[in-house]
Amino acid sequence: MFIHTGNIHSLGNYTEITTQVVHEDGYGNRRSGMFDTQKERFIDGLQIGTRTFGRLSCPINLYGELEQGKEAVLYTWAHPFLGFPPLRIGLVGVAYPEEGRAYVMGAGQVVLSLVALALLPLLWFIPAFVLGGIAGSILPWLLSVLVFVLVCFAPWFAGLLMVVSYLRMKARFPNATTTPWR
Repeated sequence: MFIHTGNIHSLGNYTEITTQVVHEDGYGNRRSGMFDTQKERFIDGLQIGTRTFGRLSCPINLYGELEQGKEAVLYTWAHPFLGFPPLRIGLVGVAYPEEGRAYVMGAGQVVLSLVALALLPLLWFIPAFVLGGIAGSILPWLLSVLVFVLVCFAPWFAGLLMVVSYLRMKARFPNATTTPWR
């Protein structure tokens, strides 16, 4: 699927962005609900071989296993329409074949990501409907339906890509370890 090999020239910067929705009532009281906080973790500027990644989504426990100046294999997955740029890449695992070491996301992390991706089509139904309608005015009916399905169910396709990449790495490196959260 998405395998990148080469020497890691630059690790880039690990960035964690926290966004929080704060509600203020008429009296000036502020509150934030349990689900009003969202964190995004990514590496900005990782360079392996000739490829430089912009915003590479990365679990915090995998970033510590990236080593600059070593030959590595990165296993990634892609998620279309998840912010800008329209195709976001995520890291599943890293392997150092010459040294016989490999690190991969935990099975719990994969399951939680799949649950989140499974719920996203509920949120993406309206944008998919709008884009399908716009495409319907330009393209034939069947292509507009294809646009609707592609946009609405893109998270499920992304989940499938993640699982395939995860299983592919586990098959190639069965002794890959999962680093605990720090």
